[in-house]
Amino acid sequence: MFQDTQQQEPLQQTPVNQTVPEQPAPGQQQQPATPPTPPAVPPPPPVQTTQEERIWAAISYIAFLGLLTLAMVPKSTFCKRHAAHGLTIFIAWFVLIFAVLILLWPFPPLLVSLVSGLLFIGTFALSLLGIIKSLQSYELNIPLLTPLALKFPVDLIIGTLTGKPAEKTQFPQQQPPAEQPPTEQPPNSETPPKQ
Repeated sequence: MFQDTQQQEPLQQTPVNQTVPEQPAPGQQQQPATPPTPPAVPPPPPVQTTQEERIWAAISYIAFLGLLTLAMVPKSTFCKRHAAHGLTIFIAWFVLIFAVLILLWPFPPLLVSLVSGLLFIGTFALSLLGIIKSLQSYELNIPLLTPLALKFPVDLIIGTLTGKPAEKTQFPQQQPPAEQPPTEQPPNSETPPKQ
C-alpha cells in the first residue's frame, strides 16, 4: 500500500582481493608526485674505421706502444685519438707511481705496495676499456682523462717519429648533453605590474 518514495542506493562492496587505497589523515598532506625523468641521451654511433685502424688503436693502450701507432698510422684521426688516450693513461700511471713512492717512502712497504697495486689495477682497467672501445670502433670518453688526452701533442710526436711535419689534427668535439627545457617560474608577487 504505502510505497517508499526514496530509492535506496545499493551498498558498494569491496572485493576480497582488492585493497582500498589509504587516505591521508586530515592533518597530513600527500607527497607530491616525482617529476618525470628526462629521456636518456643515445650513445654516439660507431666511427667508420677499417680493421687495421681498430687493431692499431687497440695496440696503443699497451704501455708506450701508442708511439708505434702514431708512427704506423699517422693520418688516421681515430688512431691518433686512441693513441693519445693510451699514452695519457701510461704517463699518468708512471707519474702517480713515482709520486706514491716519493710521498709514501716513510710508511711501511705493505702500504706502498697496496697503493701501487690499486693504481696498477685502475690503469689496467682503463686500458682494457680503451682496447674494447677501439675494437668496437667507438671513441673513448672519460671525464678527467679525455680533456688531457685531447691536448696531447700527437702531431709533434708524429713529426718527430716520421721526420715529416704532420698536419694539425682537429679532434671532433664531444656532443654537449641534451638541453633541459626551461622550467616555468611562478610569477613574483612582490614586483608591481608594468603600466
